[in-house]
Amino acid sequence: MSLDEPFDPCFVTIGVWIVFAGLAFVWTRSTVVLVVAVLVGSFHYGARLVLLRPVDEIHRTSPLVESIREKSRPGSRHAWVLRNVIPANQEMMLGLRSIHTKNSISSRMYQEWALRLDGRGTRVYGRRFPWISPPTALQAEDLRLAGIGLLLSPRPPANTIATSAGRSRRVDLRETLLPPLLEARILDYVCDPEGCTMAPGALGGDRVRGVERVLSRDDQLRFRLTPSPSSALLFVSQQYHPQWAARSRGQVLRTAPIDGFYQGVLVPPHTTEVELRFTPAVRWSWIPQACFVLAAVLLCAGALRRWRAHSSVRGHRGGR
Repeated sequence: MSLDEPFDPCFVTIGVWIVFAGLAFVWTRSTVVLVVAVLVGSFHYGARLVLLRPVDEIHRTSPLVESIREKSRPGSRHAWVLRNVIPANQEMMLGLRSIHTKNSISSRMYQEWALRLDGRGTRVYGRRFPWISPPTALQAEDLRLAGIGLLLSPRPPANTIATSAGRSRRVDLRETLLPPLLEARILDYVCDPEGCTMAPGALGGDRVRGVERVLSRDDQLRFRLTPSPSSALLFVSQQYHPQWAARSRGQVLRTAPIDGFYQGVLVPPHTTEVELRFTPAVRWSWIPQACFVLAAVLLCAGALRRWRAHSSVRGHRGGR
């Protein structure tokens, strides 16, 4: 992981302000100094943040964005090489998909996968993966499994894994030679308690055919499979998560990471459909919150009851 992030004067100013404001508070012990320090720091940091703006007032297209939409294969992703123009995470607002992210809690699995794709891996202790470099290290098969169909770069990459698809706004667009693989039925694989591994050549020829995505939502996927007399491994080009639950006509199926990263489902023979649902434990987070609310109501009710009892006693004594 590298720390080659661009210098940001805003964060340096905030850091200096926090140090001197903290020293001033220690010296004066004044609550006013502390409150002013917090307010100034918050407004200085939040001045660049868009807290609320109607969607209609946001300009969500450009010649470059339209070129990416036109050249991208349905459902595929794009990847930036050497430098990015559209920051990670913001492409979702534009209706685009990429492999890049800016996430303070990115998983170790994602970081290890990024290191395989790019020799430098993620930046800032795993928080950012803004682009791929150097481009000479890219492998066509890695791009295919990641669902990447388009490479974007300020200059043509020095490799032969993609072909030119034009240029827009000083950005070179290149389509990958191997079409992106978004889902597949793998017949040659090996599994253990830790996960599954595709055998060499498992994706060659027509071996990946026999699966069609019929539903695609953020928390629900459904696939139609051609029946097969042998068991298979369903490959889905997304990060594995243990709380993606798989079923087929009510039967629970085992999920497993493929090659240490991708989502996999072990499919029994003669299976015709598979459904994946994301069921994270956070969906039950309302229970402790409801308990806190109930506890607060009970405490307030108890405090009100004691206050009324105390007021009644004082009134009774005053009436004597």
